[in-house]
Amino acid sequence: MLSNAKKTRRSGRITSRHKQSKSNDKFLKRKQQSDDDSDPDFIVRERIPTKPRRCASVSPELDTLDKFINLNELTKPLQCKECRVTFNSNIDFGFHSKMHNEDGQYSCHLCECKKESKRSFKNHIRGHDIFKCKKCKKIFKSRLCAFKHSESHVSQKPVPCEICGKKVKSSKHLKIHHKNIHSNDKPLVPFKCTICNKEYKNATSLKGHYSFNHKELGIDMSVICDICGKRLSCKGKLKQHLRTHTGDKPFSCTVCSRTFASKDIVTSHMRVHTGEKPYVCMYCGKKFAHGAPYRYHIKTHTGEKSCNCPICGKGFISKANMRIHIKTCIIPSK
Repeated sequence: MLSNAKKTRRSGRITSRHKQSKSNDKFLKRKQQSDDDSDPDFIVRERIPTKPRRCASVSPELDTLDKFINLNELTKPLQCKECRVTFNSNIDFGFHSKMHNEDGQYSCHLCECKKESKRSFKNHIRGHDIFKCKKCKKIFKSRLCAFKHSESHVSQKPVPCEICGKKVKSSKHLKIHHKNIHSNDKPLVPFKCTICNKEYKNATSLKGHYSFNHKELGIDMSVICDICGKRLSCKGKLKQHLRTHTGDKPFSCTVCSRTFASKDIVTSHMRVHTGEKPYVCMYCGKKFAHGAPYRYHIKTHTGEKSCNCPICGKGFISKANMRIHIKTCIIPSK
């Protein structure tokens, strides 16, 4: 019985193999017929070679990136005050600080930051790096950002607007200009301050206004300078402030060729040449060329004294007057 069962299994296997070989023969014959007679019922699909993907952005060579110098790079080796060991980089000097800290943390000598992780501390030290564009002298936080920005200076001519004649950097900026200025379909809706009704073109400018002038609303867009620790109202002010550390003054006066750190200072300076006085006192009609003396003058009418002496509490119109007072201030006797 067992031998008969084995024979039956073997014969079944042979039969299935025979059927499979027959089907393969039929397939080969059909394929051959389709190649010879171009049979439309049988289509042989061939694999189409795909084109290699092209990278969206080509990374620059290391030699190109090395041309952008780190402004915070050491010119002289740093010496440890405890053990007198010298170091040639900010990172190595920061790693060494762990040996002298009782809490076992890495302490940054460029600010008051402390980190437990060596990796996060290394990234923090690199966050102090500053790189400058060679043509317009703008400042960036990485070599790659400085490189990408520098490419915008290569063979780009300003594109004039065909409606108003204003020149913009590129065709992309021209589209933005058309949308913001000459769009009839979507007129600009000004963003108005809910407290003082001052209007702005976009929500970001309005948030900056809230952050700087109406802090009671709880909106804070301020940033801190990594070099000196000063707090600025927004990133734009930080870029302008960083130029005080680097000494960059990319904006120049067209009359006397004096250079300045921002466009706003140039605009204010031009009133010296033109004699324009756009600030008019609502109380006495006196005119001013700049905002600071105008605001000071208004306070002489209103009697506002927002700057108080930290020693005696006396109020002053400006911080400059308060500083002069502090030098001679005496704590009042009780």
